[in-house]
Amino acid sequence: MRKSILVAIIEFLLRAGYLCEACPWKRCAGCSLSKICSVPVPGGGKGWVKMYAFTEKGMAYIEGAKEERVS
Repeated sequence: MRKSILVAIIEFLLRAGYLCEACPWKRCAGCSLSKICSVPVPGGGKGWVKMYAFTEKGMAYIEGAKEERVS
């Protein structure tokens, strides 16, 4: 998958309320996931990695899709 397509999908899911940015303040030390996060920064630098989490709406959609497959 091309990066531009992936970025477009993520942006759509953010706007639609299925995803939210996990660490919007860009400081890993203040992030609730900092103790378990093991995502390396590309290139080994001190830049920031954008991380996303499913919202309640996103989780409800996933659970609904799982139930449809089982039925």
